[in-house]
Amino acid sequence: AIKTDGTLWGIGRNGDGPLGRGNTSSQYNTFDQIGTDTNWSKVSCGEDYSLAIKTTGALYSAGKNQDGRTGQGTTSGDTTSWTQIGTDTDWTQISTGQRTSAAIKGGTLVTWGDDTSNCLGLSSSGDQTSPDTANSDTDWQSVWVGADFIKAIKTTDGHHYHCGSGGSFGGGTRGDGSTSSTSSFTRIGSDTGWTEFLELKYTSFTYYAAGKKSGSWYVCGRYDGVPYIRV
Repeated sequence: AIKTDGTLWGIGRNGDGPLGRGNTSSQYNTFDQIGTDTNWSKVSCGEDYSLAIKTTGALYSAGKNQDGRTGQGTTSGDTTSWTQIGTDTDWTQISTGQRTSAAIKGGTLVTWGDDTSNCLGLSSSGDQTSPDTANSDTDWQSVWVGADFIKAIKTTDGHHYHCGSGGSFGGGTRGDGSTSSTSSFTRIGSDTGWTEFLELKYTSFTYYAAGKKSGSWYVCGRYDGVPYIRV
């Protein structure tokens, strides 16, 4: 979490260093401040790793490097302290899935990490250890990572795009009546007004998706065994 004074705080399991505290102590049971910096802007937590952006626009990660999820150019070991990814300072949005990461940088859509179902939308399939441009259009507004799919929204009228699994077990997470997978970011339907989607991080949710359009929540996919949304 980030306080209004720009400080970063964390709680929970830390076996692979995802809190960025410089250690792999098993867990923290209360919210404690991480470091002394006061210019943190956004944070997102995945499985055993985390991403964060500072007010400078720089991107940082901490935690387990497996599958390249931290974007540090490796799949081994742990990054136990918050470490900058590259030198760019135009990062604006981040999203973490189970082992997949996505972000908006200078209006472009960037992905890395686990590439299950080709959800990264990159021309070369397979896990990616460093951020790579999935779509060079410069009007991407926001992105959300699901279990084995990614949803993204463009600023132009709130168009909704999907990449990756179309829905395990016939789930239909695309939301356009198809369960086919897509290996590139594909616009779903002709609706406008999409504003956000839920980050569904774990594999038990691969057949379920939910997003907000024009102020109302919409869901699609297979419902047996998944939680409902209470707004």
